[in-house]
Amino acid sequence: MKQSKKLEKNYRVIVSEQAQYDLKEAAHYYHLQQNGLGAKFLLSIEDVLQSIKKFPGTFQIRFKDIRIAVIRKYPYLVFYRISSERNEIQIIPNKYPYEG
Repeated sequence: MKQSKKLEKNYRVIVSEQAQYDLKEAAHYYHLQQNGLGAKFLLSIEDVLQSIKKFPGTFQIRFKDIRIAVIRKYPYLVFYRISSERNEIQIIPNKYPYEG
């Protein structure tokens, strides 16, 4: 009996400069709402970035080649695209807070 092996690519996650700025701004906003909430937001971002890196194709495609990952406890979406040629996941700016 043949065993099928699922090949996993080891993608590198690249966060664009503008996306880094957006994340810092969002963290600052949450910190102003409640002390410590900005740090918790950033931990949630780290968790979702790890999930994206591990399972990049599992998140919803929102526009052409752009996928989104919802930050469940916060009204925030992480937008990204997969570049298989470069083995990269590119986190791109978020100007559309999740209102669901």
